[in-house]
Amino acid sequence: MVQWISPLDNSIVIASKVKILRNIKGIKFTKLLNEDEFNDLLSMVLGCFKEIDILDKCYVVKLKDGEEKIIDYYKENFGLIKYFENKDNLIFLMNKNGEFNILLNEEEHIGIECTNSGLSLREVYSKIDNLDDLIEEKIHYSFDSELGYLTSNIKNLGTALRAKVFIHLPLLSSNNLIKIIKNALKEEGITLKSIYNSGNKDVGNIYEVSNIKTLGMSEKDILDSIISITNKLILREKNQRDNLSKDEYIELKDDILRALGILRNTYSIDRDEALKYLSYVRLGVELGIIKKLTLKSVNSAMIEIQPDMINNSSIKKRDIQSLKIERAKIIRNALNT
Repeated sequence: MVQWISPLDNSIVIASKVKILRNIKGIKFTKLLNEDEFNDLLSMVLGCFKEIDILDKCYVVKLKDGEEKIIDYYKENFGLIKYFENKDNLIFLMNKNGEFNILLNEEEHIGIECTNSGLSLREVYSKIDNLDDLIEEKIHYSFDSELGYLTSNIKNLGTALRAKVFIHLPLLSSNNLIKIIKNALKEEGITLKSIYNSGNKDVGNIYEVSNIKTLGMSEKDILDSIISITNKLILREKNQRDNLSKDEYIELKDDILRALGILRNTYSIDRDEALKYLSYVRLGVELGIIKKLTLKSVNSAMIEIQPDMINNSSIKKRDIQSLKIERAKIIRNALNT
């Protein structure tokens, strides 16, 4: 099981993720490599991983060998991987215990990422940092004393670190405060964006908080900034919940229980409607209105109902109607416990 799905508590923070990017000294950037150069890079890196006892702990997936389906399973893991720019030569190492993933030849030569439950950025970064130190004992990274880690994309220059927190903000979203908050955070070098979208519309009330800047800030500065902003968002969301009038609370409770009833009895449902109602159900669990469900079951349902996840478990790709029927079945199984 993916580590973050089992929540640490009933926090509105779902998970924390850190990703670092590294290039190897003396080797051209990923997009400039030819086939022979890529094979040399791969041989060097996998040899290093074998020496430091990483390789045997991972499943190694090569997209060019037609294993895209496995990647589809992970790419809807709350934005764990959203796209691959270099599919032909991408190698994906999935840790067998779900503790970390390593991408070779995606954005840069090496990308290491780790995701865990709750607001746990420092713990997640510590795992990655330890792994990074082991690799650096065997491989010389491209590093400049003034600029930091050298990357092909100037946006990653410096620490080459992306810190993300996934958070459930249904009340802030319903009160139309999200757009105001997004604009304010952008001024502070922080991005707040919805994980799921339908056109220009946010769906599901699950948001990603992440850093924009990687240059001129230390790893600690970045982590502290994201943690501080996340705690402020938690406080604002809780204030919205605490300040509901009696009538507003009754209306919200009715919406939550209606959503639970619909999801437990639906035969066919599209993704956006399912995410809308699952957000209500998750809120009901967070508030203690729904007592016999766990956040784990809701988190799992939100992932399993995505089209790629459903198709991943099928022999052939499903049509739209078949997807809707199977999605409803997944939700019924998750919530009728």
